[in-house]
Amino acid sequence: MSKIRISWEKPGDRKSMARQIARARKQALRLTDDGGGLSSPEALVAEEMADQMAHEFQRTFGETYYRYA
Repeated sequence: MSKIRISWEKPGDRKSMARQIARARKQALRLTDDGGGLSSPEALVAEEMADQMAHEFQRTFGETYYRYA
């Protein structure tokens, strides 16, 4: 897994961060649907970024982002 730099819009704001993760997940799905599957480089990077964002949220707050999205 490569290191992707995450830039939070409002660091520390759980609700804002959860919405940002949800948008990243939607973008990954959109790229997968439009780009001919998950094998497209853009879709892979978007999926990896969303995963890293969710992992960082859980590490920071000790819970999943679903509750706030």
